[in-house]
Amino acid sequence: MRHVLATVLITGLAAMPVLAQDAAPAQPAKVAVTKPTDFVDADRTNDAIKKALDQLVKTNKAYRQAPAITELIGITALTPMGEQKQQIESAWGPDGAYRISMDGGAMSMISDGKKIFLSLGDSPNKYMEMPIDPENPLATLMMVTGGGGLPDPAIPFRLDTATVTAENMASRLAMGNIPEPRILGYRMNGKTPQILIEGQGSSNIVSINPANNLISRCDLNLLLDPRQPDMRISVIFDYNAKVLDKLPEAIAFDTEGKTMVSTPEELQPEPIKVGDMAPNFTLADLDGNTVELSSLRGEVVVLDFWATWCGPCKRGLPSLDKVAKWVTEENLPVKVYAVNTMERGSEEQRTKVARMYWEQQKFSFPTLMDLTDISVSEYGLRGIPATFVIGRDGKILNFHGGFAPGMDEQLKKEITAAVSEKG
Repeated sequence: MRHVLATVLITGLAAMPVLAQDAAPAQPAKVAVTKPTDFVDADRTNDAIKKALDQLVKTNKAYRQAPAITELIGITALTPMGEQKQQIESAWGPDGAYRISMDGGAMSMISDGKKIFLSLGDSPNKYMEMPIDPENPLATLMMVTGGGGLPDPAIPFRLDTATVTAENMASRLAMGNIPEPRILGYRMNGKTPQILIEGQGSSNIVSINPANNLISRCDLNLLLDPRQPDMRISVIFDYNAKVLDKLPEAIAFDTEGKTMVSTPEELQPEPIKVGDMAPNFTLADLDGNTVELSSLRGEVVVLDFWATWCGPCKRGLPSLDKVAKWVTEENLPVKVYAVNTMERGSEEQRTKVARMYWEQQKFSFPTLMDLTDISVSEYGLRGIPATFVIGRDGKILNFHGGFAPGMDEQLKKEITAAVSEKG
């Protein structure tokens, strides 16, 4: 389910609170964060709040009247694991047409003004469509994203037909993560107008580009648990938004040769089944040694897919370590590998957090690094942890989704049976 949320409907925030749990010590933040304390008393008066609403009226007009807009949105989450990054690109044309692409096409949402089309980079031959309610196009997009929306300010400003009020402006800028949001401040940071939104311990500081009145940045600070005031996460959204007379190319979705499905879950790659050939891969471990799965024919192979943000993965890895030690002690023709996948951030960041965790745990078996998440699609993973036992002939013999106590003993039984079969 996490992969569906993170890749299909991801807002960039849905998975980030998870990253704040079971995490390594925080690294010093490299990104300067604007805080509510930067707003002094003079910035919180009724007159200041009126200026904030006046600015949002201009911003609303700028988004709605622009013939076309393109945006490159950089998302940086400051978590106990360090900075986690994500990117969204969007283009907005006339008559309700828009295109939103996340992480280089991992998820794409296209509207022709009459229908929304949703597709995944992992499954390019499938798509989901939904007719747009002409009276409430924003509600249709929210429905497609499971009610979470996406952190693109053009969405509410171009699609919400409601009259501009302080209440709905605060709601638009709450990113779906601030309870009972209110506009509580306005200030000029140099030439940049900044608006403070707060609600139940969380806040968003919205910076406006004075040249075009579009939003240039949001500093979101979330209180994850009211019982734990220190349990917070900061997310910074940098918006490189441009107003154009016309988009470089028309927005359209080509359905030819593609299969329409009914739910986001059906967009996922088909899960690999017991009896199928295990998809081949060539991946490197943390020391740079490459492993090609097909070269291991004649041996039994155990693969366990994991990530540092995944609590069940980390609970299961010590059990797998017991299995790896048992295989060595019994001198069995078996290879045991963890496969790190679905991490956040750049390849360098992904490798860094995986190496830190692996070296801390001192596991006796290697982890391979799937830095492009190719295994997610090839193995049809809909969540992790996921553990496969591959026979000597290269076929999937057993699959375990999730972690359960006693899994090490179950794996030993399956490995024993697999070793006895002819490859």
